[in-house]
Amino acid sequence: MIPDTVKKVARYDVADVTGLEGTDDNYWIDRVLAGETEAFGVLVKRYQQKMFRVAYRITLEAAEAEDVTQQAFLKAFLHLQRFRRQSAFSTWLYRITCNIALNSYKAKQRMKPGTGEADLISFEHGLTTIERTEEVTAVRKAIRALPKRQRLTLVLRMYEQLPFKEIAAILRCSEGGAKANYFQAIVKMKKLLTSFVLIKE
Repeated sequence: MIPDTVKKVARYDVADVTGLEGTDDNYWIDRVLAGETEAFGVLVKRYQQKMFRVAYRITLEAAEAEDVTQQAFLKAFLHLQRFRRQSAFSTWLYRITCNIALNSYKAKQRMKPGTGEADLISFEHGLTTIERTEEVTAVRKAIRALPKRQRLTLVLRMYEQLPFKEIAAILRCSEGGAKANYFQAIVKMKKLLTSFVLIKE
């Protein structure tokens, strides 16, 4: 059975943090490990939107992304003692979220495109807004067609705008490897979307 305190954290209840909003993550981690479990709510509030976004980009389902986000925070809470602080807390949390989202997506084999806001895609000259429904669908299908590491690298770099150094830490690869994954993902996306344009024409 999951303790009530853990359930409260998973529901994003937030501790009273007046005047402490900008405090370092490690401060709140220390408070949680000292027994003040409600302090974890501060970390939830700080990162829940970022984790939801990356989960949504992978699962393409808002409800599923919400579930993944809650699972990620719950797992982080339960295993907080294992966080060695060799990287940022956000890096560790991104890794947990990505793994859960990928496992959820693979298990459910969902192929429907999401119905959220228009996606952004970057090739040579920055981000270009994709507005028409069929183009949004094409972009999402192309992202789904990418291998696991390339897909994650693309999502973390393009949508979350994380530096390659942090992406490498999340995926446990070298910075050069993260850059290579991103380059390969972009090349494949170009080919896939070029095919879409040719078929459409």
